[in-house]
Amino acid sequence: MIEIRVKPLKWRRPTDHPQDHAGSGAAWVADRLGGRYCVDVDGLLWMADDEFVWQQRAGVSEAKAAAQEDHEKRVLDLVEVSA
Repeated sequence: MIEIRVKPLKWRRPTDHPQDHAGSGAAWVADRLGGRYCVDVDGLLWMADDEFVWQQRAGVSEAKAAAQEDHEKRVLDLVEVSA
């Protein structure tokens, strides 16, 4: 049986690099396929390179968990397993 696991996101504080969107209010950022996830201190989650995806969560932990779930779905959508 083949087991496929997606590596967890690596969260870090934003830097002054333009791709980190440091001036956007992000307290945490994590790289994803095609961009970055951003989370603020109130649990607002957004995909920095997709202006249409914003989600309010109960807190930072819940926002990070939602980002991880989205990340895993996006990665697994790209996997094709053949026997």
